[in-house]
Amino acid sequence: MMSPASSLSPALDNDRYLRLAELAQYSSLSERTLRRALADPVHPLPAHRLGRVVLVRRRDFDAWLETREDSAARLGAEAASGTMSEARRIAMEVAGYPVSDVDRRRRSR
Repeated sequence: MMSPASSLSPALDNDRYLRLAELAQYSSLSERTLRRALADPVHPLPAHRLGRVVLVRRRDFDAWLETREDSAARLGAEAASGTMSEARRIAMEVAGYPVSDVDRRRRSR
């Protein structure tokens, strides 16, 4: 006999809400990292709170992650090329984006 969850279509599965523990398992990120993403002032992870329970829709997480990866690639290219302003570099570091070693060497001169 099939379980109700296994009979869901992929579209319905994307609409499923996940608790942080489930999302951590799905994404291979720690719950701590996900909680940090929820509190990110620049690009917060979209979520719904029901009392103490945090729920994230799977498709919202996937879309958030995709835009986050696009932003990281763009910011990484700016950092590597040296076209990034000091204020933007600091904001990038605070947001948790890596800053290239080239940019770090320029600052240490």
